[in-house]
Amino acid sequence: MIKKTCTTFFLALNLLFASSLVYSAQVWDLYNFKVQPGKAPAVLKAFNDLQTSEAGSNRIASVHLQQSVFGGSSGTTHSIVALYPSRAEFERARMALAGTKAWRKFQAAMGANSEAINNSAMETLMGWGTVSNKDTVWEAIRVNVTNPGAVVAAFNALMASESTEAFPGEVWLSAISYGNAADGDVATHVITVGYESMAEMEAWNDQIQKTQAWADFGAALQGNMRTVNRELVQFLSVFDHQMSLENLKQ
Repeated sequence: MIKKTCTTFFLALNLLFASSLVYSAQVWDLYNFKVQPGKAPAVLKAFNDLQTSEAGSNRIASVHLQQSVFGGSSGTTHSIVALYPSRAEFERARMALAGTKAWRKFQAAMGANSEAINNSAMETLMGWGTVSNKDTVWEAIRVNVTNPGAVVAAFNALMASESTEAFPGEVWLSAISYGNAADGDVATHVITVGYESMAEMEAWNDQIQKTQAWADFGAALQGNMRTVNRELVQFLSVFDHQMSLENLKQ
């Protein structure tokens, strides 16, 4: 009986995460901060100094400093996002950076000008739309998913419809591997949607929300996913160290 139960449990896990098996190596990390009033320029300088140093640039990663426009978790005002081609590269880069003069200087500056809020680690599962380095305005929608297969099917149907042929941005579904950057609930996944500007985002939302495809999408998500938090962020500084957003596979 125990053996049968364990087999059933692991089969369920395999089915639950089947969509992540192809591109499971792509990862990104989120570090949230509450910057003291008037100290944003100091944080920007500290970030830029680290990225331009030999120690900070010795990695395969795309690193972004972003400002939370609306909805930052637990008072978050700024965040650092780091994209890596694999967790192995993250580990190598982390160990190489630790203890260096550039890293100690960065930590001192961040400690003097901001408060660390929380962090989390994600794994990209699937993506739709056109990946572009020009996308600097992002919606981050943290969700609790109870039926991943149904959610992926809903996205596939929406993005394959005629209504989304003119979609100007990109959308990603990622699993939260470690940590929880949401308030008041448990987020299992995060949906990130990128645009070149808020004007582009607004125009697209006005258009898509009037379609039957959007109504069908909402109906398909009912009972399979609930929203935990929605955040709007804008990039302030981006450094591509041997890779960029456009290197990620959908």
